[in-house]
Amino acid sequence: ADWLSLRRDLEQTSWTTLLQGGSESMARAFTSHLLALQNRHVPHRNYTTRPKDQPWFGYRCRAAAEEKYSAWMFRFHLH
Repeated sequence: ADWLSLRRDLEQTSWTTLLQGGSESMARAFTSHLLALQNRHVPHRNYTTRPKDQPWFGYRCRAAAEEKYSAWMFRFHLH
């Protein structure tokens, strides 16, 4: 994550302008602003789970399994 840029954007936020109205309105504005900053400064990727995946089988496991399969295909099916 680009923490310095995130911090700069948080410091430059006009909180009095952003947080107006009732508590519900302020909570929505605050959450929306933080999520926008997160999308801008924190790397992320979309990951779709498959129905048969185990709960512990996350992105890293999927990437490793696909790499293993690609190596197997290269070794046994192309030579």
